[in-house]
Amino acid sequence: MTKTPRLKKDGTPYAARKASAKKTGPKGVTKDPLADATYKNLIGMIKILCTKEEICGILEMSGDTLDRRLKERGAQNFADLYAKYGGQGKQSLRRLQFQQAETSVAMSMHLGKHHLGQTEKQAPQQTTIILNGSADDL
Repeated sequence: MTKTPRLKKDGTPYAARKASAKKTGPKGVTKDPLADATYKNLIGMIKILCTKEEICGILEMSGDTLDRRLKERGAQNFADLYAKYGGQGKQSLRRLQFQQAETSVAMSMHLGKHHLGQTEKQAPQQTTIILNGSADDL
């Protein structure tokens, strides 16, 4: 049984793809891979907790393109890279908060509330209700 080739509307056959030809996607082969300097800048932006949208705006590429470029460099995607390096940014921020808490009462209260579950205790207010008469009658 022989396979009949698909034909165009004019009756000519479509060109067969070579078995060794690699499909490269809708835009072809990557023209601008993520350079080492750009990759280092990307890691630096993640360390200061920039969002994916901010990074894509700076690098002038879409989120999908960024994920493709990262995959070409061996990373799974942006989320995995962010999980790997984003913690360093949080650690730096926490260190700065604790340094500031040494001199700032407000920062100490903020850290106590959010990390230690502390609350500010409000003094109960005393309310006097006068129904008939004056407060001197009490």
